[in-house]
Formats: sequence, structure tokens, C-alpha cells
Amino acid sequence: MPSLPDLLTREPWPRNVALRSLIAVAIVAAAIGLEILLSAEAPVRIPYLLSAYLLLTPAVMAIGIYSGAWPGAVATATGAAWGVFWSGHTGEPLHLAIIRGAVFVVIGAVASFVGERRRWAIREGEKTTAELVANEARLRSILDTIHDALIIIDER
Repeated sequence: MPSLPDLLTREPWPRNVALRSLIAVAIVAAAIGLEILLSAEAPVRIPYLLSAYLLLTPAVMAIGIYSGAWPGAVATATGAAWGVFWSGHTGEPLHLAIIRGAVFVVIGAVASFVGERRRWAIREGEKTTAELVANEARLRSILDTIHDALIIIDER
């Protein structure tokens, strides 16, 4: 299992955006399925006390932060569509559904933005590391051959 610093500084998700989006939809579908199972145990008298976004919010936050903007946007849109369906199905008051949906979309958008910035920082760090390794190799080769040059200069 990777450590927290590894998760924050390395890219655990695939680089292919379509694959990341597909994984994001699968995670959201699993969260929706779990939500449906949990809602079966909810009190029947007031079914809209359980929010459709209860399990979707942490899932979408994790997807956005770790996979970036597009998969985060796909997960947020999928979750928002589920929330609209859920609200209509449970008879949730409109003002409550709008507030919950807006908060969910804002959280998903912010997480996706933060995740894209994180991915950009990781890519830039990888480029910088590669440049530093190349510079070190060049300097090391100069330092390895400098003794030969000094001997030749001393002999003249």
C-alpha cells in the first residue's frame, strides 16, 4: 500500500483521460449502489432526510483530487444527475434539492480544479527531476574527465 507522501507526489491513476473517466464512473456507480442499499434501511416516514449526495460527495472529491479535471467533471455530472433523479423519486422539497445539488456541484468543481493543479505540479516535478538528472550526468562526465585534461596540460 502506498504511503501518503507517495499518493500526494506520484500519479496513481492512469494517464489516459478516457480510462480515468471510466474508472470515475464505476466508482460513482458503486457509491450510488451503496446509497440505494442504505436507503432501503431508512425510515419510510421522511425518506428525503438521507441526501442523495451522502456517499457521492467523498467519492467525487477523491476522484477529482486524484484523477483531475475531466474525470472529476464526469463524476460530478453523473452524481448530479443521480441527485436530481433521487430528489424527484423521494419527493424532496425543491429548495432543499437545489441547495444540496449546488453544494455538491461546487465541491466537485473545486476538487476537480485542485486535482488538476496537483497533476500539473506532479508533471512539472517529473520534468524538473529529469532535467536535474541530465544536468548531473553531464557535470559528472565533465568531472570524470577533468583529471585527464589536467595531466595533458601539466605535461606541456
